[in-house]
Amino acid sequence: MSRFALLVLVVVAAACGGGDGTTTPPPPVSVAIAPGTATVNPGATADFTATVTNAGNTAVTWTASAGTLTTVGTGATWTAPVAGGSYTITATSVADPTKSARAEVTVPSVGVSVTPAATSIGAGDTLALTAAITNTSNQGVTWSATAGTIAVSYTHLAGDSQMTL
Repeated sequence: MSRFALLVLVVVAAACGGGDGTTTPPPPVSVAIAPGTATVNPGATADFTATVTNAGNTAVTWTASAGTLTTVGTGATWTAPVAGGSYTITATSVADPTKSARAEVTVPSVGVSVTPAATSIGAGDTLALTAAITNTSNQGVTWSATAGTIAVSYTHLAGDSQMTL
């Protein structure tokens, strides 16, 4: 073999890398969701955004343990159920369905307090009661009594309703 042919052979072998034949795997696909936690009143909405990294396809599928989702691409608007509790919103990568992220959402129970809480009145007397509603934008109240009659009037104090027996 000539010196020229041997030199070409060495140059070609060096250009091939001469390594051990392994390649570095691409970084794994990951999914993040924001916000990761939220508190949403019953019937109210919250917006969530998913971010997929290390994938050419950044699309996600959305699911919710309850409530309703309206989705557009990597964004979702969730409407909370009326019942209080803990719920989960999940974004799953379309490129790698084994990768997902969750948001934990708390829906507080609707609160109703009546003032005065307890009292006694005589026959024919009247009593004004006020209801205060919390954790919802729906401030409507339905009154009932086991005896007597109910006349309902509304005050201008933050949407509270007042009942007169």
